[in-house]
Amino acid sequence: PKAHSESCCVAVSPDGRLLATAGFDQTKDEYEVRLWDASTGDELFCIEGKEEVVLTTGLAFSPNGTLLALACHGRVRLWDVAKFLECLKESGPIPPLFLEREFPNPAPLTSVAFAPSGELLAFGDRRNGVTLCDLQTGQTTPLEGHDQPVFCVAFSPDGATLASGDRGGTVVLWDVAAASRHAVLSASTNPVRDLAFSGDGQRLASSSAWITLWDVVTARKLSDIRVHSGAVSSLAFCSDGQTLASGGSDGMVKLWEAAPEEEDAVLEGHNDRVLGVAFSSDGSTLASSSFDGKVKLWDTLSGAEHQHLDATSGLPATSPAFSPDGRFLACGAVGRVQLWNLAAGGAREVFVGR
Repeated sequence: PKAHSESCCVAVSPDGRLLATAGFDQTKDEYEVRLWDASTGDELFCIEGKEEVVLTTGLAFSPNGTLLALACHGRVRLWDVAKFLECLKESGPIPPLFLEREFPNPAPLTSVAFAPSGELLAFGDRRNGVTLCDLQTGQTTPLEGHDQPVFCVAFSPDGATLASGDRGGTVVLWDVAAASRHAVLSASTNPVRDLAFSGDGQRLASSSAWITLWDVVTARKLSDIRVHSGAVSSLAFCSDGQTLASGGSDGMVKLWEAAPEEEDAVLEGHNDRVLGVAFSSDGSTLASSSFDGKVKLWDTLSGAEHQHLDATSGLPATSPAFSPDGRFLACGAVGRVQLWNLAAGGAREVFVGR
């Protein structure tokens, strides 16, 4: 099967049945989003268009898997995946992927996130903006508090707090119910590249030139963790809420006990900067992907590498994502998307670009 000519971002549906990828098709000079059957590798649908500038952080399934959000150049588009799958059960031609709703935005978007309830959507943009969208009413609420382009947004597990990070190193905490600013956290003067809440929502980790841990309730800085020799590019909290993984431009992956901020393991094996880290849902496995094209699986208890996945042609590997049952791992690359069946010993399906 064919995918995109240039770099892809990846999202796996909560039930693990669908894989969504976004990228650029050089042959058509168009940006596109493709929807795949994760078990068969069959392409189900393709959304394409010259104006659909898909950003690498701008693709997300709703928590119940019924909607797919796409962050474009000046809008967020919501696609009705549930209706599409219902129509797909019927005999006949492949149905269209229905556009459920569209939220225009005057600035290019950088990030999008669903609230855990699935009733709210948040997105950040390059004109210092954060916007909350009520998916029931269609109402949008702009949140003002940044003076730099917003690079990332993340909801707390209970959905009560939204965090946003910007290019100037500032993290803002928002009270979602009141749609008001709760606290401004000055992490550094370097861009905030990623945000991750602990499982209990009490702590927030932000990454820039180093990792900063915050107490969400008091908005107090707990610690700066300066262990990577370069910028920290990716973060992920384990489902236990205690273990934090970080990947850096120094090619290192590190595991932390986030309280009391003690380094637990250093995972060595990448030869270039780490572009993504992700925990399996049970927390037993950590996946890391790197600019060196390697995708590795690590045992989180021992810190040992237990599988090196056969990545393609040494191309940079990005955005690792486990299916909820842990059977599949998807990863983006330049011109292709890779899907491994971990239950079958790492058998791989490659969706290669034109």
